[in-house]
Amino acid sequence: MKTRAIVIALFTAFIIASCTPSVTVIPTETPLPTNTALLTLTAEPSLSPTTLPTHFPSPLPEDLETAPTGFSWKLIPEYKVAILVPDGWFLKQTDVFDVNIVGQIDISQKNFDENGKYSIGMAVTAFVSDDPDLFTESLITDFANANTTTKIIDTWDSEINTHNVQHMKIQAFLLDETEPDKTIQYSFIISDSWVHLVVFKSPTSIWEQVAGDFSIMLDYATVFTE
Repeated sequence: MKTRAIVIALFTAFIIASCTPSVTVIPTETPLPTNTALLTLTAEPSLSPTTLPTHFPSPLPEDLETAPTGFSWKLIPEYKVAILVPDGWFLKQTDVFDVNIVGQIDISQKNFDENGKYSIGMAVTAFVSDDPDLFTESLITDFANANTTTKIIDTWDSEINTHNVQHMKIQAFLLDETEPDKTIQYSFIISDSWVHLVVFKSPTSIWEQVAGDFSIMLDYATVFTE
């Protein structure tokens, strides 16, 4: 139950702000022209305890492609991932290091509100699991069945840097937001005993305007394996 409470607390700040985490989560805000909120999970996933690894690789900048114009790299060795941050966006990192959850980094087009939420942005959550495929399937089911999900637009598979990626795009209604009609894309990058969940969110009315940036950020996402 502790793991589920942590997951719900992490994701709730992205869509709702009513859950309290069962562990102390200390946000680390990075003074890039970038700062964020967290994801939303309104249904509890089936999680199995997994021992966190004791060694994390240290990716070097030369391991990465040159960032496209308008973006900068953010390397997070302890999450085994590097992601692009659009210039002028805001960024926030929340470390958890508990059971399945390593932590989450959020990137927002505008600064976060007093509740740590945002309307347009991306969140990357790093998980570890003994069965990453089953873990991913459980999360996809929970997001699909969440009471905020109003329509499943599409599901598909792809590959990023030899890693299998499972995607689901939905329409959601987030009652507590200024623009409640949202389009959300969940992309699960599966590697070894890790799952990196990349989530994009924006008002449905402007999804097509921001989808290009989201696509670049996902295409360049780099997961480092042992």
